[in-house]
Amino acid sequence: MLSAWDLGFSVDVLNRFFIKRTRGESPCPTVRRLRDNRLHETEQRFQDTLRLRARMHAVAENWGDKPDKKPSGNVICHLIDEFTKTPE
Repeated sequence: MLSAWDLGFSVDVLNRFFIKRTRGESPCPTVRRLRDNRLHETEQRFQDTLRLRARMHAVAENWGDKPDKKPSGNVICHLIDEFTKTPE
């Protein structure tokens, strides 16, 4: 069974809902607003994760044939250095 906690509402936020309820006020408008904010944040993180996943697949293919190199200068691993310089 899904709960408010499972939707990402913190204990403090849940407490605010209970306070409104105790006063006889409906917490529903606040719940909807916070849900919309949470949904937007979750969607953004999901899209960021999809972009990272695509990059990781691309470098996994690219790194497969690259030789190992000894560290030089400030570079610890040339693969990571190349990855950080690869445009998204």
